Amino acid sequence: MPKPNPGTLALALTRLAQPVGLHFFEPRYRKLIAFAMQTDRRFVWASGRLGAGQRVYLCEAHNVRTYSDGRADLHVLPVLECTVRRAWKQTLTLTLTLTLTLTLTLTLTLTLTLTRCGARGSEP
Repeated sequence: MPKPNPGTLALALTRLAQPVGLHFFEPRYRKLIAFAMQTDRRFVWASGRLGAGQRVYLCEAHNVRTYSDGRADLHVLPVLECTVRRAWKQTLTLTLTLTLTLTLTLTLTLTLTLTRCGARGSEP
């Protein structure tokens, strides 16, 4: 596989249907390529934060060589240019309900002391 070209992804993805050799090493790109490889080898790339009117690219990952630490060498092929109509940030809230069942074992020890009482008096 050819050595990836130096340069940023932003500059490289300016022409459709022209593959660009890249080396993914940042944690966010390691996650991106891992997810893409588990699905259809496609991902959407955007420069910076998403906003209305921004151009984004649907890309395909080809000739992917991954390393044990998650880094990857690959050819990125931009196949479709899109324009963002609307962008928003959504926060995921997770509610966790725990039900605890408490089993209490009570051991009761009862000690009875019987005292024998006898009357003292005269004997018949």
